[in-house]
Amino acid sequence: MRATAFEKTPGPPSAGKRPIDFATAGFVLVLLTIGGWTAAMPISRSVQDKALERFHLASRSFTEWAMLQSVPAMYNFANHYCWSSRPHGCETSGSAMVPRAWRVEETAAVNHFPVRLVTFADNRVRLLRGAEEYRLVVRSEYRGRSMTSCFEVRAGGEGSYVLRRQLSTLEGD
Repeated sequence: MRATAFEKTPGPPSAGKRPIDFATAGFVLVLLTIGGWTAAMPISRSVQDKALERFHLASRSFTEWAMLQSVPAMYNFANHYCWSSRPHGCETSGSAMVPRAWRVEETAAVNHFPVRLVTFADNRVRLLRGAEEYRLVVRSEYRGRSMTSCFEVRAGGEGSYVLRRQLSTLEGD
C-alpha cells in the first residue's frame, strides 16, 4: 500500500528530537553576556570601574583582564597621557595630570588603551630615546568617573624596557 500525500509516513526514530548543541549554546551565552556588559556600561559604576582598570592594565588578575578582552573597547572614554623624564616618584593631585615641576616631553589625547604608547613597538624607539628612565601618566574619564595611573618606564637591555605601575587612583561619584 502506497502512502498518499496526506498520510504521515513514519520517519527515523530520532525525528523531532535534536540533541543539544552545547557549543552553540555556549557561544550564544557569551554573546549575550558581552551585550549585557556593554549595555550596563552607562549605568553601572562597577562595570565602568572594570573598564577603566582594563584600560590602565590595573585589573586584579590576568584572568579578569583576559576575560574582558572580548568586550569591545569604548571610544567614549576621554584618554590623555603625559610622558615625562622626571627622575623619581610619581604624584597626581586630583584632576591635575602632571605637577608643574615635571619636565614634560609630550602630552596629548589618545583614542583608547592609553598604556599602549609604550607597549607597541613603534612608540618605543620614539619615546625611549635619551634618558634611562621616564614616567608615563595616563588619565581616563567616563561619566564622572576617572582613573589616573603612573608608570615607571626604564630601559632594559638591547631595545627592551621595564614597565612598572607605581600607582593608580580611581575617582568620581
